[in-house]
Amino acid sequence: MDSLINDENASEKINTIPIPKFLVKNDLITFKQPINAEVEFENEQYIFSEDTLKLLVVAKTIGEGIKGIKEELAHIWADYILANERELNGDAIKFKKYLLSIIRGGD
Repeated sequence: MDSLINDENASEKINTIPIPKFLVKNDLITFKQPINAEVEFENEQYIFSEDTLKLLVVAKTIGEGIKGIKEELAHIWADYILANERELNGDAIKFKKYLLSIIRGGD
């Protein structure tokens, strides 16, 4: 994976990048199965997306894109997992339960 991050021509070789874990403050959150961020190269930028979690990041390098996806995951974690359930509506509670179901130790 590190060679892909450093190879700016890597977009021709890959179209998804697995994201197995991300950091929230000092806690390492690990997925049961890595999520796969789709990667496209368009207009001199990398576009990273993951539809189920509604992630979208545009970056100049693959490394910046991976970092951006992990930052988005940390924001989602704060908005849903760390939120008081009384502050969430029905769809948000379902999404929170889904998030917990795809991480190790979440169920």
